Amino acid sequence: MIYQPLQLGEPPYYIGYRENAPFPVHKHYEIELFYCVEGKYDIIINHEEYILNEGELAIIGSMIPHELPETNFKYDSTCLVIEVGPTMLGEHFSHLENEAFPDPIFNLNLPEHKQLGELLAEANMLRESKSQFSSLAQKGNVYKICAYIFENFVKSNSNSNATKKVTAIMNIENCLDYIYTHYNEKLTVEDVASICGYSKSNFCKIFKSITDKTFHNVLNTHRVKVATVLLKNSTFSIEEISTKVGFSDAKSFCRIFKEIKGVTPGTYRKNKKHN
Repeated sequence: MIYQPLQLGEPPYYIGYRENAPFPVHKHYEIELFYCVEGKYDIIINHEEYILNEGELAIIGSMIPHELPETNFKYDSTCLVIEVGPTMLGEHFSHLENEAFPDPIFNLNLPEHKQLGELLAEANMLRESKSQFSSLAQKGNVYKICAYIFENFVKSNSNSNATKKVTAIMNIENCLDYIYTHYNEKLTVEDVASICGYSKSNFCKIFKSITDKTFHNVLNTHRVKVATVLLKNSTFSIEEISTKVGFSDAKSFCRIFKEIKGVTPGTYRKNKKHN
């Protein structure tokens, strides 16, 4: 599962088009609005399959897994995607909890949702505008869209652990950055947990809840990924590569490589040379 980092910087939101291409399962802390401008789309939200028709909006809650299946290749369609999180909404983001959208599809063709349809149409127009102040107008428009959702679609307004969740996710982001930078060193769970200020047991629980993987899954997968590049593009021996990517010995490297890739490093190198 792909984990996407928080939307930071300026603008503190994302607006873009998604055409008829698949996208693998992923999740992120931002709320995602998926508005079908034309055609239709198959979308899987929290393991449930939906068909999004023209004029319909999918609201995908924070950290809810979702994907666009390959069946979308058969459609001629375009969707407008908006992602917005706590960087822009501040304390108001706490109202946008996952449980607020048990039925995530909303029909904006209905008269009672005409206003939201017009706001999304304006967002679509402003995205293509080249005027000097279009970005400022777009930011105001995104605020209006979120305000409409707060007032009309949010069933639960309980102030939850949103702040704690943001902190935990950003801490794990720092840990992932550290893993990807220091993968070739001797890394232990205790070492990385200390970066976040967590105990080992608490770190493991939080890390798994956010990434859907264990610390060692992430570390070994990244080490093997780097190793595949070296196997394809260098003349280093298996033993040398195992050391370069952080394994203590070649035997452990070969065992874990086969678990992840399905073949030994030697077989992988041979197959790639013949391809």
